[in-house]
Amino acid sequence: YALATLTVTRQNTNGIKFARSTFNIRASESLSPGALVAKFDNNRPGHHLKYFVSDQDILDVFALNTLGELTLRKKLDYEKKQEYRFKVFATDGKTNDSSVVNITIENVNEWEPRFRYSHYEFFAGNNVGVHKLIGKVEAADGDRGDKLTLSLSGQDAHLFFITPNGEIHLRDVKGLTATTASLTVTATDSGTPPKKASVPVTVHFSNGESHIESAANRAFPNAPILLASLGIVLLLLSFVVALLVAYICKVKRSGTEDSAVDRNSKNNPMFGTEKSSGSGTASAIGGLPSDSKSRIPSSKVHPAPQPPMWPTTTSRFKKLSWGDKTESASAENLDTIPKALESGNLTVYF
Repeated sequence: YALATLTVTRQNTNGIKFARSTFNIRASESLSPGALVAKFDNNRPGHHLKYFVSDQDILDVFALNTLGELTLRKKLDYEKKQEYRFKVFATDGKTNDSSVVNITIENVNEWEPRFRYSHYEFFAGNNVGVHKLIGKVEAADGDRGDKLTLSLSGQDAHLFFITPNGEIHLRDVKGLTATTASLTVTATDSGTPPKKASVPVTVHFSNGESHIESAANRAFPNAPILLASLGIVLLLLSFVVALLVAYICKVKRSGTEDSAVDRNSKNNPMFGTEKSSGSGTASAIGGLPSDSKSRIPSSKVHPAPQPPMWPTTTSRFKKLSWGDKTESASAENLDTIPKALESGNLTVYF
């Protein structure tokens, strides 16, 4: 006998084989969800096979169907992740094959350059020299990896130059005739297509005092009006204070004069009445008091005396002299006064 080996195979049956051992794919971050990213070709085109990936997190971003088509599940972001690497497997239930997949994300120029401020204003002295640092501008780009190029333009741009880090220097002082220079700084990124942004720059050439004054005028444009208003208010307040002081002094002066009058006006110690401002004619009613008690001022007000009744004719009663008799003799002579004068007042002149 003889030993033989028999191999039985299906007619025209071949194992699954990918067209490439490595798939290098480039995908733009501008692709929309649902877009076709790649198709893994094999020797079974159009057949529905089972596909698997080595990293299950890939399926959060991409989707793989039974035809070997890789589609985008959610939008790509170059700033977060720039590359995806994994292995893909295919099987028909009997044979299988694998291949390496490298997906590189292409950056899209989404952002324009942005400056830190919308307007730059610098101040320099009159004694500035060539290559003198005037100021610095700051710019940035939101796209990862983009580089910025800075340039100057404008009517006074020839007087200055700018460095890659944004420093503005004076190039030439010969052409400087005005106290203010205006120029524009432009930032251009390296994206595709490139985008740019510009910002105005103003440079003031003045001394320190003018610089402070101009800065104050810009910061407080209504300062003169405010100062004038404050001056008017202070003037009115001073006027009111002056009127108040004058009124207080007048009131104090009036009170002092009234006190002086009260001190000079004294009561009559004999009759208890105020000092009379009438004539100086002395009059007596009933004679002088005989004892000390009658000298005590009375609390009652005495009525004014009646005016004197003058005799109708001139009469001489007695001539006084040092040779007169005693008081008793004088009294006798007094009794001879006519009775017609008893009812009248007697006025004695010395």
